[in-house]
Amino acid sequence: MKKFTLFAFICILSTFTSCTDDDIYIHTSQQNIKNINRLSYDDLSQMELFFKSSISAYNSIPGINLDFSNFNLAKQKETLTNKGLHLDSLYVSVYKINYKEQHPGRKGTFINNSGILLLPSKSILSDGKSCKLVIIAPGAYTGKNEAASAIYQDKELLNNQVFENKLTNFFNNLLAVEGFAVLIPDYPGFGDSYGECSIPILEAQPMANSLINLTKTAQRVISKLNYSQKNGVILSGYSLGGYTSGLAGKKNETDRNELNVDLLLVGGALTSLPYLADEVKKDHQTMEHLIFPWAVMAYQHNGYPNLNLDNVILKDQQPNINEYLLSGKYSALDIITNNLFPVNSSDFYTSEFRSSESSNSDYAYLKQILTENSFSPWKNKTKFQMIHAINDHTAYYEPAKRFADETNQMGGNVTFETTIGAHSEGALFFYQRLLENSIELNK
Repeated sequence: MKKFTLFAFICILSTFTSCTDDDIYIHTSQQNIKNINRLSYDDLSQMELFFKSSISAYNSIPGINLDFSNFNLAKQKETLTNKGLHLDSLYVSVYKINYKEQHPGRKGTFINNSGILLLPSKSILSDGKSCKLVIIAPGAYTGKNEAASAIYQDKELLNNQVFENKLTNFFNNLLAVEGFAVLIPDYPGFGDSYGECSIPILEAQPMANSLINLTKTAQRVISKLNYSQKNGVILSGYSLGGYTSGLAGKKNETDRNELNVDLLLVGGALTSLPYLADEVKKDHQTMEHLIFPWAVMAYQHNGYPNLNLDNVILKDQQPNINEYLLSGKYSALDIITNNLFPVNSSDFYTSEFRSSESSNSDYAYLKQILTENSFSPWKNKTKFQMIHAINDHTAYYEPAKRFADETNQMGGNVTFETTIGAHSEGALFFYQRLLENSIELNK
């Protein structure tokens, strides 16, 4: 069996019709803005220590030379001391925000979409009021308690996640203390919309719409809380977050360009879903490929109710997908440690699906769905950077590189960076580039 890492599975578990304000009913009344936590100087100091010691350990691996020296709480402390301010004035406020979003199944109903907004204390900001918004779409998750709005309500939960999620969230917190507003979405089906829908994972329209609309809500909230917003936002994400942010960036630019995106930064994203389908047909696969049956079942729950799964997924596995991947009751760690799914594709998919010669109409419809929910090139004007690890067999390097090449050939402009390592290592380079770009664009 191929080498499997928890981080790779979490990352991959961790792309359009337009919506008007009348469609989504955005609210910014007080009940939709809730201050749920505060990260103190002491909290942030412990997070910085953990983060930097972890990065130091990674740097002992040949070929990895990560630099997060821009995170410097000691310098922040010195600046406050020179102003005659107490350390109590250095903190990050955690707000949960929500609004009404169209149901991902386009059923004419609405869900309560939510997310976390991290705001630095005004004493951190150079002018006491202005900050730049950075949107960081996370990798996917299967458990309801893994959503940002669940994690951030409880410092103990924030500090006791699996290692890779802990590292990611500590990055977000340390970026906020550098003077940025940081938005972390709950994906539809989690947070306040838990029980109202299933996550439309790898479904372009609802994933892109929800990220754009949550960002617009966050911008209203920031203003309501008497902060000023610097021009332009940074739209980013890794793994499922890269898929979501990439499609949101395209929709925003080709639709009404409401967000004024300074940088679209996409890391480790699944760009070709038909390529994924071909890969999962191969036997002796790792559990990372559970992203595919999860997505296919979610298509049936949401935008494609007429999709017949019986010629794709074995009938005895379909209830397991609903229970373990779509119910929100089980974390990724639960699924992995308890071996809740078979490893071999022959124990999961029908022989007809696994046959490259299949001409079944249900499979033809599935291929159509996968194609229309994949990345397609466009003549982007937004600054667009992609980062992908050369040995990424989770989100696949080859189709990502091909997408970037095709975009550039048709007149777009994508900077594509190849890093060493596999999916999990690629995430580290992504966050380094996000920090570097954020600092540069905030000058």
